[in-house]
Amino acid sequence: MFDDIEDYIEEHGGVVTVSELATLTDENENAVRRWARENDVRRCGATFVFGADKALEFAEDVAEDEDEGLDDDDADDDVDEEGDNDRETDLDDDDGE
Repeated sequence: MFDDIEDYIEEHGGVVTVSELATLTDENENAVRRWARENDVRRCGATFVFGADKALEFAEDVAEDEDEGLDDDDADDDVDEEGDNDRETDLDDDDGE
């Protein structure tokens, strides 16, 4: 997995997007976005842009979770399948409640 990420980044201008990283690591895009928010991944507008260091750091965390058998990131992935950003979506949907 790590070699695939390094090769992909090298072939694509030194960066990888959320959806690309999700595909490379076989993770849910919401889990990748959540990790990006929590780990200060650089943004380009509304999009997170992973450099090699952050992409490999994410992959390392995924590998550690798999080794430990933890699925904490998947627990609430079904909550917001359409939203780009769980917290921002909740804030934007102010219906007076």
